[in-house]
Amino acid sequence: MARTVDETAHGLKRDAYLDAMERLLQSKGFTAVTIADILKETGSSKGAFYHYFDSKTALLEGVQLRLLDRVAAIVDPVIAAEASALEKLANFSAVVVRWKNANRKLLLESARAWYGPDNALPRERMRGLGRDWLAGQLAQVIRQGNAEGVFDSPRPDVDARLAVVTLQDLQETLVGWIIGRHPDAAERAAIHDTIDGYHHALERLLGAAPGSIHIVPKGVVDDWFQD
Repeated sequence: MARTVDETAHGLKRDAYLDAMERLLQSKGFTAVTIADILKETGSSKGAFYHYFDSKTALLEGVQLRLLDRVAAIVDPVIAAEASALEKLANFSAVVVRWKNANRKLLLESARAWYGPDNALPRERMRGLGRDWLAGQLAQVIRQGNAEGVFDSPRPDVDARLAVVTLQDLQETLVGWIIGRHPDAAERAAIHDTIDGYHHALERLLGAAPGSIHIVPKGVVDDWFQD
């Protein structure tokens, strides 16, 4: 007889491993975490662990996927809400900033591991998933902005994907600065100028008025450099 799988129990056990990794990332950092630590944290056997994940890196990828799901859970209602296109972009930025501030330690430690040289392939997979999801949401906002006269985008679907690629590049640039070193005042001024350049690129791409798009509010990056 074929063995049946209790999907609920399976999901709960998988989540327990992900929860453990999130705690250990924040207390020890990815490099110091061992499979033995995860087994101790969850009270499970090595065989049970490998039934769900084939490596510590696969567990880290699971954490990243769950973080993406959490972002989607807070962004999707913003896109569906009754608001103008520019308000939706501003609200998108605000809810993501609040969520990142609330999860700062976890995001910093997972980023230090995730952006390492050994994770290029899983990182590209995750980038693709994020691009597909967010491009679909942004395309709706762009069409709305076209109808409202605040955007001039003749190809909303294409421009949405290009906008997401731009946002992903901005995010990776910011991560590189934040987990790398603490810049001095002159370097921070250059960073803010670069961020403004990304905002200008998005405005040009969507046919928006200059100064109308601020995905990364001033001061947010400075706050993260305090860690």
